Amino acid sequence: MLNAHDPVTILDKKEELLKELEKTAEYTSIKKAKEDSHAHRIPRPCGITVHPGLGCPNNCLYCYLIDFGPKFREPKPYKLNGFEVSLSLLYNKWFVPGKMGTFIAIGSVCEPFHPIFYEKTIDYLKSFAKYLKNPMQFSTKMFLNTDQVHEIVEAVNQQPLNPLITIITIKYAKKLEPNAPSPDERFETISNMRDAGLKPVLFLRPIIPGVTDEEFEQIFERASNAGAVGVVAGSLRISRKILERLKKAHINLRPIKKRITKIKEKQIYLKATDLKEEALKIAREFKLIPFRSACCANAFNASVSCANVCWTTKFCTNCPNNCKQKQIYITTEKINQIVKRVLNIQSFSLTTHNDYIEITIPKDAIKNSKIKPRGVSVLLKTLLRKKIKITYIKS
Repeated sequence: MLNAHDPVTILDKKEELLKELEKTAEYTSIKKAKEDSHAHRIPRPCGITVHPGLGCPNNCLYCYLIDFGPKFREPKPYKLNGFEVSLSLLYNKWFVPGKMGTFIAIGSVCEPFHPIFYEKTIDYLKSFAKYLKNPMQFSTKMFLNTDQVHEIVEAVNQQPLNPLITIITIKYAKKLEPNAPSPDERFETISNMRDAGLKPVLFLRPIIPGVTDEEFEQIFERASNAGAVGVVAGSLRISRKILERLKKAHINLRPIKKRITKIKEKQIYLKATDLKEEALKIAREFKLIPFRSACCANAFNASVSCANVCWTTKFCTNCPNNCKQKQIYITTEKINQIVKRVLNIQSFSLTTHNDYIEITIPKDAIKNSKIKPRGVSVLLKTLLRKKIKITYIKS
């Protein structure tokens, strides 16, 4: 159990770092950083998603971004540079800098290493490594040669970086991913990254029933031989439009439709827990570390306990990172101090348990406050590495 962790000091250092960056920033950069979505979004379970760009030209038929309109089909680099995004994240009251801080995930709404975004992504990595020092993660389908991989390694300057390489099919890749580099090139990317000292992880997301599950063994064998250390498995997001695109590509939809009670225009996650579990079971046979969540792969790579405290849930696969043994010891007095600071109210009660902290707040105490329960929960979970339960009671 670790003792060298003080969440109060971490928040103090965040304020100091913000002031330091503001001193060197131009007024226009400060304005852009404050107004940008990175300064306001509550982090997701995988961390705070960061956008070097919007959109992707790979045109993968199962991609959920295509449903969101032309701006995601016509990719453009993001308006902020690396320094400005770092500044924007420091303005975000739900973001925690540092190795034990908020995980940073790059690539959720773009292909970060497509030539359109490549230089912007390198700029972001350099800035995060220099100023923030958080565990970083990206997902990509691009081919990255040895020179590019070394440029990425130099950009992060020994700060933890977790590469996720997406490969969900070999047989149907040309149909489903018409503009993306081939699986062969992506396996080579895995090798290049491993040779450069990184720990690449196979991103088996989305698992497409009737497609990906028919190729588990083949994909895992090649990924393992290429140098992947683990696998993150994830479900398919489905909508009427996505099904139509898959149908036009002559993909057998029966295995997918068996898992859908009603086809909707709005995207939903396909129920595929059984396929994820099958994938992770087979992954072990190929000496690949199984992860049910991307944040677990990021935690393993950085050798820190998972910021989403997955080890207290069914998401934990008992990977070698052993988060449970890396739990942080913080005194009740210190917990009270940090909760009071985060909530910015005086009236609340606190009960600590082995795996979670229960905070009870009188409703009257929050009438004029700006408390966002989800944001508070994410922030405290990251700082304290425990699940947070917030209960409201009548005054």
